[in-house]
Amino acid sequence: MRDDQSFAWGPELKAELARLNEELLRLPNSEREKGLLRILERPPKEGFITRLWEKSFEKDYSERVMTEASTENSSTVDYLRFIKAPALENHEINFDVADPSLVAIARSIHIRKGSHWQLPKGTKGRD
Repeated sequence: MRDDQSFAWGPELKAELARLNEELLRLPNSEREKGLLRILERPPKEGFITRLWEKSFEKDYSERVMTEASTENSSTVDYLRFIKAPALENHEINFDVADPSLVAIARSIHIRKGSHWQLPKGTKGRD
């Protein structure tokens, strides 16, 4: 196994995920309706999941991501404009498609999945 990889023993991971799920289900509905991305920006302070998280991400990862997402700086505005733009027709492409300067990969998540809101309740989009 490489240094940048981690081994997760299935029973240990499943047990901790089940414990974390139980904790989240004990939160009041008003808190849970804010969505997992708001109430659980990072795993709890200790445990197996936290050790995996800290090995995989920078220490300030969640703080940096939330700050960048909430800041209306020019690169964020440019990116949002880029991902909302219509696709180019073949005759409109004026760059080397083998070496683009920016690529956007679209992901789709459900607003609610199982017992948990992934995004705040009331978010418009796919349910």
